[in-house]
Amino acid sequence: MLRPPLDKFEEFFRKIQFRASFWHSYFQGTKVDKNERILVAVDQEVLDELIERVQKLEDQLARMANPQLQKEHYYLTEACRLKGVNYNSLCSENFLHFRPNNGIPDLILNRRDCWRRETIVAWLRQSDADLNNMLRERQKASKAS
Repeated sequence: MLRPPLDKFEEFFRKIQFRASFWHSYFQGTKVDKNERILVAVDQEVLDELIERVQKLEDQLARMANPQLQKEHYYLTEACRLKGVNYNSLCSENFLHFRPNNGIPDLILNRRDCWRRETIVAWLRQSDADLNNMLRERQKASKAS
């Protein structure tokens, strides 16, 4: 996820805090003079800017929650890049269960393990704890058999 510089956020939130304190005093029934009416007009511009920024952030979050993957099949290197995981950590035999579909490839292309788009989307939404729980369930099922 792209993160803007911290100083811009600090400046932005200082503006919001100032506006919030102004509106709080305004709605508490204090008297409004001409200068405060000017500030109300300025505040409306700032609020419009705030709404626009919040909408952009919501769009970014929606794209992260529902990734629009373009390719039909993904190799492990591409899947790791999408999830933000180190590829070398998933190459170890001890961590196969952290791979998509618990390390079971959907198909093999060019002698490499490959997964379908649907499998990758499901894997991107799973946390490490979920993957560990799935491994334990599989181990219990294999012992019971």
